[in-house]
Amino acid sequence: MDSGMTKEQIISLIASSAIVENIVSHIIKKPIDDFYQDLVQDVYKLLLEKDDTLIQNLWRTNSYRFWLARVLCNQIKSDRSTFYTNYRKPRMQCQETLEDPYTTSET
Repeated sequence: MDSGMTKEQIISLIASSAIVENIVSHIIKKPIDDFYQDLVQDVYKLLLEKDDTLIQNLWRTNSYRFWLARVLCNQIKSDRSTFYTNYRKPRMQCQETLEDPYTTSET
């Protein structure tokens, strides 16, 4: 692993190798659908927002996969994560509304 790489080069390699997508698929135990693709995009955004030194150190020490897995587990399983707030909670509310027999019209 080249420790002289920039943060952007590292993220580009992670993206081209579909590492985030593979970790998400492993966690949810199924292929990624559009719902989880939003999570993947959020994680790439998070990577871009992180300090250059952090990303370079994770890459240089080969601990980036563990760090990504931890971030993704926290996002998927927490009811306080941005993924929950922005995606899961609204989806659950929408599904509840669709399943609620009192919200359907009987005309």
